[in-house]
Amino acid sequence: MKIRKFRQNSVFNRTLTILLALLIFLILLMFGFLNHVLRQVNQQRVADTNLQMLEQTSEVTNLTMDMLLTDLNQLLWNEKVVSYLVAPREENTAREHEIIKLLKSSQQENKLSEAIWLYSYQSGQVFSSKEFSCSLEEFSDREILENHVPSKTASFPSESRNQAELVFENSRLFWIQDMVLSEPVGCLVLEIDLGELYRTLGWLEETVPSYIWDPDSDEWIVPSSLVGETAAIQNLSEENLLYTRDCKQYDKEEWYCVANETLGWSFLRKLNRADFTLLWSAFLPLMVPGIVLFVLIGLAGAYLVTTRIYAPINHLVHLVLKQREESEKVPENQNELAYLELSFFQAIDEKNNLQTTMDRFEQDILEQVFRKLLQGRSAEEAGMSALEEAWKEPWTHGSRYQVLACKRETDVENIGSVMNAQLFQLSLSQVVENTSVPASWLVVPMESDVVAIVLCLKDGSALQLKNIVEELEQKIRKAFLPSAYNVQVEHGRVYLSLEDIVYSWQEGIERIKYAVYREKSALPVDEEDILLDRYYQERAHQIVNHIRGGKTEEAQELLSRVIQELIQSEELLEEKKKQVVNIQEIFLENQISVVGEVWEQAGMDLMDLAHVSSEKELMEEITPVLKEQLNEIQKKLQKKSYHYVESALGYMKENYNDSSLSSMDVAEYLHIHANYFSNIFNEHMKESFSSSLNRIRVERARELLSATQIPIKDVGFKCGFTTVQHFNRMFKKYTGMTPSQYRKSPKSE
Repeated sequence: MKIRKFRQNSVFNRTLTILLALLIFLILLMFGFLNHVLRQVNQQRVADTNLQMLEQTSEVTNLTMDMLLTDLNQLLWNEKVVSYLVAPREENTAREHEIIKLLKSSQQENKLSEAIWLYSYQSGQVFSSKEFSCSLEEFSDREILENHVPSKTASFPSESRNQAELVFENSRLFWIQDMVLSEPVGCLVLEIDLGELYRTLGWLEETVPSYIWDPDSDEWIVPSSLVGETAAIQNLSEENLLYTRDCKQYDKEEWYCVANETLGWSFLRKLNRADFTLLWSAFLPLMVPGIVLFVLIGLAGAYLVTTRIYAPINHLVHLVLKQREESEKVPENQNELAYLELSFFQAIDEKNNLQTTMDRFEQDILEQVFRKLLQGRSAEEAGMSALEEAWKEPWTHGSRYQVLACKRETDVENIGSVMNAQLFQLSLSQVVENTSVPASWLVVPMESDVVAIVLCLKDGSALQLKNIVEELEQKIRKAFLPSAYNVQVEHGRVYLSLEDIVYSWQEGIERIKYAVYREKSALPVDEEDILLDRYYQERAHQIVNHIRGGKTEEAQELLSRVIQELIQSEELLEEKKKQVVNIQEIFLENQISVVGEVWEQAGMDLMDLAHVSSEKELMEEITPVLKEQLNEIQKKLQKKSYHYVESALGYMKENYNDSSLSSMDVAEYLHIHANYFSNIFNEHMKESFSSSLNRIRVERARELLSATQIPIKDVGFKCGFTTVQHFNRMFKKYTGMTPSQYRKSPKSE
């Protein structure tokens, strides 16, 4: 049978048209994306260029300030200046004139120098390069000296050393160089001409504004001629500046910023958007061949994809229509639509059939889940969470749970052929259904001759559920009296949690075995007490296992349930006291095994319950004591993990300079699992591993900043930080100041 591939108005033609339209859209999108990429590349190039210029300017400024400081230091240690500062009170008019002449000559030789002052602490005399001398009280700029000189001289140690300070105050920039011999004797102050500084940096001739920002004084270092131009950015502060190779948008303007750690300044340059203009004439010849190639490949791909999509559809259409003659009877533009409609309704039918099958097997699925629960699995392991909400809702929102254990026994041969295990289960289901039990129930086959009936009461008391179960027991025994075999029916206790039905099931089975044993032998009456003792011992061990596994909340919750079960049980008060002592003995044994101490040193004693006369008083007496004993076991277990944390801290303090140090490395050093190490470290330190490591590194950095003159960026590297930015951020986080601010502060001395 010949199959025509391309029908008029077919899926093929429609799909090809859509793909061609999509291709045109992609071409337009490519143009937009290419324009965006080129603009980003151009912006990055402009940004890199401006940042490189600012970095070069920063280095030039460092060199200029170093030369200026060298000249100032040479002038300070000039023979004439030293002789005056050593003996300033000797009247020597010629010497004073020579000093003024020397200051003027130095000021004229250095273009950046606006004025130079020499101030003697002993005589209080000020000499200026402006060819005058006067006392400090008569000096017009006495505020500069009074604000900075006394505080510096007061903090000088007795040993001989000299300090220089760069001060920006009242829109004026000064170098203050102190002379310290056996004690401070004087200082030399050089006022820097800001206009000449900007001219030296080449900024006064630029069309794009550039400025210097001093974070310490929170002011802009600009010449008086540019003060008005900085009004638009006066609100900028240190938080608004980025000390990275990025742009920062502020008031709809962008700024490039480079931080100078030596001087503590920031160099800023306003972005010039005219530099972002793209020359399409340069890029267009390169783009045209690529666009043409993209269009050709897109057309070929659209045709190929459409053909591959359409081919199986076209083939299935002909299979459905069977014959070419039938195909000709149907309009060609409806053949494919008819097939697609047929496929859609077939899919709907399959879905409905699947849902019907699922509903039919709902009972079997629930039986599988509850069989696992009765075998001791958790709800998660049993698959309860994977069930549909409508299936598990009656069971997960219940408040009381109880299990009936049913076992069939017969002496009739070949009874399996007459009434097999499935018939036994169906018979039990029929009995429960006819009883109209006012609770959710499920019959679960456990073995060939053993069946469990799980009951759940959503709203009601334990007594109500017990009455329902007792009535159901009587109905089952009565229903199976005429049958060919006997039925043993027993129930367990009422529990408050779905996962605890395993205990109710085990109790029912134990009672069936006990009843059979009593019938076949002379079992002492107190054998039932032995079974009860074993039950509460198992529950106590389960509680301790939760504590050992780190499940503190689960252990406390299980302990509360066990106490509630014991108080509400039908046992005598003395029997309840006995079970409390059994539970406490197991707690004591586990505590001793943890701490490795003898009984008297365990820190706990068995409770004396002789004075207790009621269940209420018993509950009030034992609840806080048993919970406290659980807490003691947990505390003893936690102490075992202390030495791991102490060893880890020691290892971190020895290897803090390793930038690749991680929690996995420390866990490997301690020979424990990484997840366990993270849990105990976070629990004991109350912070993460990375936070503790950064804190250790910052503490070491503070020591290096205080005791050495190592450059700040090298300090961060020596302490294990990978970048200067990360070092600055972490240092400020833990100390409240930047490394440069800390080195200048009195705390570092």
